[in-house]
Amino acid sequence: MRYLSELLDSQDDHRHLQIESAISAVLNPSIVQDLLDILPEQKAAIKRQWNLESIIEMQNKKLQKLICEAYYNSPYYHEMFVKLNIHPESAKTIDDLQRLPSLTSDTLREYQSSILAADVMEESGLKAYLSQSSGTSGYAKTVFHLENDLVVKAAVQYRQFHSWFDDEKVITWIDQEKDSTFLAYHTGWHCYQSYTPGEVAQYPKLLSATDVLIGHPYFLKYIARSFQSQKIYLDIDAVITTYDFLDVETRACLKKAFGSNIYEFITMSELSVPTAWECETHRGLHVNNDYVIVEILNVDCDQPVPIGSVGEIAVTDLHNSLMPLIRYRTGDLAAWILEPCLCGRPMPLITSLLGRLSSSIRTNDGFFLLQDLFEITAPLGIGDVELIYSSSENTAILEIGNHVRHMIVDIEDYILPLEMILGCKVQIVFVDAVETTSTGKFRSIITKEENERR
Repeated sequence: MRYLSELLDSQDDHRHLQIESAISAVLNPSIVQDLLDILPEQKAAIKRQWNLESIIEMQNKKLQKLICEAYYNSPYYHEMFVKLNIHPESAKTIDDLQRLPSLTSDTLREYQSSILAADVMEESGLKAYLSQSSGTSGYAKTVFHLENDLVVKAAVQYRQFHSWFDDEKVITWIDQEKDSTFLAYHTGWHCYQSYTPGEVAQYPKLLSATDVLIGHPYFLKYIARSFQSQKIYLDIDAVITTYDFLDVETRACLKKAFGSNIYEFITMSELSVPTAWECETHRGLHVNNDYVIVEILNVDCDQPVPIGSVGEIAVTDLHNSLMPLIRYRTGDLAAWILEPCLCGRPMPLITSLLGRLSSSIRTNDGFFLLQDLFEITAPLGIGDVELIYSSSENTAILEIGNHVRHMIVDIEDYILPLEMILGCKVQIVFVDAVETTSTGKFRSIITKEENERR
């Protein structure tokens, strides 16, 4: 318990602690052996035809175990179950999750210490490490994991990469934090290299031997534009975006710059494993439903939305018993795809991320999303814009970078559809640079009320 208290008290230095703990976990011989043992199993799973019924059965067993551990070890969940008169043994299937309230980011921050199941770490004999979100929504969230979660995460990533590529690849990860350290590991199939965006943009030769490029879509677009301005074109097998919304304009920009297949990969720092990934058919994202349970909920209540309707993704992490996240609202918007994937995998499909709830505007017809904004601004030839909207004042400001000002003609004609959708006048303001978050992430729609909280 003292070890966890020290982590809680030193969250300002969370990144150093996370890397240090992760390295110690990977250097732990028993953890390394676990990884070596599980990788062949994951590789075999790619080649066999999954049976959806068996996956659901596996989900239910893992869920029952998670619910029991949360009830007996987490003060927060124990109090919740008692208050709702729910005994853990009665929660046997995914449908039973709907009896529980969702977990919001605000609740996670407020009740962090009581959600934590400290006895689980002491009983397991494993160390804990913490991960912290980058705070895209304005506030970072901290979640604790046991060190063996790294094994599960590595194995799931291995499975995804093997689904895309059969032979060995050199993978370069672009890290958004300039002074950060990336934990590198070698599985016998691929190896990681890590650079910052500035390094890669200045030295294209760093990518000359790279087969696969991974990173945040905004930073990858920054690199793509830098290379295009230098008339540098690289032949890369694939580009994988992660940690944020991949819009149509960015996908096209990356494909043009790198001539690659573009894959979207949903992963969050708070979760033990990636949530979903795009296969070779590019028809949607497969949910890793043997490791997580995904629901798409109504933004106003905890009930699922109909198939095909847009809602907020809620994830139950089936592998984090130290800090259970049950029906955790991620803030990301998506919809279920009813049709099975042409690739033959029975894992359910969701759409690509449609945006974040904090970066969307509620209208009479539903949501005004990032993709809607890009459809309006794309004909102008501008990619980096920011729309600041106030529902209370019924006003909107569209910020555009000065560097594209000379390209824009008759902008009022293009903005008219935006004004009709929002029901208010849109003021156009040219700025030296469109603002990003503290970690460099780019947000295109911000409500004024949300902006004042940041």
